[in-house]
Amino acid sequence: HTDPVKELVDKGASILLNISASPYSYGKRKERKEMLSILCKEDKLPLAYVCSVGAHTDLVFDGASMCLSKTGRLIAIGKAYEEDFIIFDTKSDEEIKDETEGTFEEEVLNALIFGVKEYCTKLNFKKLVVGLSGGMDSALVTYIAVQALGKQNVHVIMMPSEYSSEGSVTDSEKIIKKLGISSDNVSIQPVVDKTLETISSSFNNDLNNITKENLQARVRGIYLMAFSNNENYLRLATGNKSEMSVGYCTLYGDMCGGLAVLADIYKTDVYRIANYINRNEEIIPQAIVDKAPSAELSPNQTDQDFLPPYELLDKILKMYLEENKEYNEITEVIGDKKLVEKILRLVDINEFKRKQAAPALKVSRKAFGYGRRFPIVQKWRN
Repeated sequence: HTDPVKELVDKGASILLNISASPYSYGKRKERKEMLSILCKEDKLPLAYVCSVGAHTDLVFDGASMCLSKTGRLIAIGKAYEEDFIIFDTKSDEEIKDETEGTFEEEVLNALIFGVKEYCTKLNFKKLVVGLSGGMDSALVTYIAVQALGKQNVHVIMMPSEYSSEGSVTDSEKIIKKLGISSDNVSIQPVVDKTLETISSSFNNDLNNITKENLQARVRGIYLMAFSNNENYLRLATGNKSEMSVGYCTLYGDMCGGLAVLADIYKTDVYRIANYINRNEEIIPQAIVDKAPSAELSPNQTDQDFLPPYELLDKILKMYLEENKEYNEITEVIGDKKLVEKILRLVDINEFKRKQAAPALKVSRKAFGYGRRFPIVQKWRN
């Protein structure tokens, strides 16, 4: 293979131009700078790296174009997540002290806000609706929605059931007041009770717990999609990457919607971003941050009834999904062979859910969808 840069240098090029449409993932901007700096030093030419800015469905293009001197120093960097104009003095060798990339929390939050805004702009959606449960994920998605389109264009629906804690409603009301958004409070219980009464006879009055739990999630999905259809609001799905990975979500229930905002964000990272948002003042109520995660679909339910602690789960998932490590390599680190086997199996068998999920904004190196194509039907693991 020939080196295109060397060919240009040999032909007498005086500056290198790289027009790029490279989708965003955290850490990539620093890698770009390091790679381009080496290129400039080797070829002793200044370089303008022109980055696309915008979002196309699930892909976010972050802008932040860079200009480097022939010694590899960063001379200028454009704004991230918006269009910018730079005058590049190709003879300058004065390095700027600007940070190439911010913290994980800052960058990913900005990418998600930008992705939602672009998605709505390009599809001509003016308003957003979120099912607000009183949990961490829906609270973060609501905040992102407000930052993307403004508080006047965001509506939330609380949908308590007999299993909802009092705090779920009161915590939701706190964030509604803090963000200044409109809301409805509609109990799902009458519809759930009537549905159970209607269908139970078809199953000899013997419905298992999973059926009953999923029914509640699907009734909430009906409410939200009815509002979306009737009022022309885009419904944002709120599930995170940890849940999507292991199938801890309900198809045609909490998964329904037009865009999955957090589906490339692990649960532990959801908390990191929430704490970043609250760094100067409490916007997301601390009670939401502190409470044990729960779908509240059965009495006293928590996520850890089914899953290991998220710190451990996310560690396994990152090794499997992003580092391409397999069972033996992961068990060497984790130690618990049965747990690793369970989690990897859950990831594999739940591909059918992810294939039917709303598009997810990509902010990691390996997102579901375009970044990770696996068949639903496979048997490489018993």
